[in-house]
Amino acid sequence: MAFKFALRFLFIFSITAEGFTQTEPAFMPEVPLATRQQFLEDLKFLQGLKGSGETRAYLKVFAEKFDGAGLYRFLVARISEVGMHDCGGSPFMAACVIPQFSPSRMYLTPHYGSLKIPQIYRISILIHEARHAEDPQGSWPHSNCPIPFLNADGTPAVGLFSRAKLEGQPACDESMVGSYGTQAVMLKNIGLFCSNCTAQEKSDAMKFAADTALRITDATAKLEIDNDVVPSFP
Repeated sequence: MAFKFALRFLFIFSITAEGFTQTEPAFMPEVPLATRQQFLEDLKFLQGLKGSGETRAYLKVFAEKFDGAGLYRFLVARISEVGMHDCGGSPFMAACVIPQFSPSRMYLTPHYGSLKIPQIYRISILIHEARHAEDPQGSWPHSNCPIPFLNADGTPAVGLFSRAKLEGQPACDESMVGSYGTQAVMLKNIGLFCSNCTAQEKSDAMKFAADTALRITDATAKLEIDNDVVPSFP
C-alpha cells in the first residue's frame, strides 16, 4: 500500500559483458536478522515460480512471459534499499515506500514476517510496492475508494485481513497498471499458470487476485482485469 509509500530493497549491481548481474540484496543496518531471512526466503520463492503461460494483461503490465525470474527482474529494477519503518503504524501493514525519503527504498515493518498471511500473498505485496517505486510515474499513488464502496453482494468492501471498511480510504486505484492492478494480474496468472505451485497456493492466488481487483475503481480497467483469463498465445 502507499499513502505515498512503496516497497524497496537494495540490490548491488555489477556490470558484466552480458549486462547486469544481480547479487545479494544489501540491507540497511536496522533491519533485524529474522526480517532479512524472511525477506530473502520470499525472494527465493518468487524467483522459483514457473509458468506455463500468461494472459494478455500480464504481457501489458510486465512486458514479458510469466515466470519467477521475470518477476524478480521487475522487482530489482525498481528497488535499491531495504530499511525498517512502521509505514503508518497499522498492524496489518507489511511494507511500504516513502518517496520523499527515497524513491527506491523499500521499508519493511516489524509485522512483515509475523502477519498470518500466505507467502503467495506476501510476494505479491513486494510486486505491488515495486510498482510504487516508479518515480517517473509519480510512484503510482492510490486514489480514495468510493463512498459507499460495496462488494458485488452489496456488503461493505473491507480489507482482507484488517476487516476495516475501505470506503473513503486511499486504498484504491483507477489504472489497471497501478499497484493494485499489477498485483491482481500477477496473482491471477499464478492461479492460472503456475506449474510448480501447490493447489492451495493457486487457490489462494485466485482468491487474493479477486480481492485486489475489487480495488480498481475505473469500470473499463476493472472489466479488463476481470475478463483477462485467456492465454496470450491461444
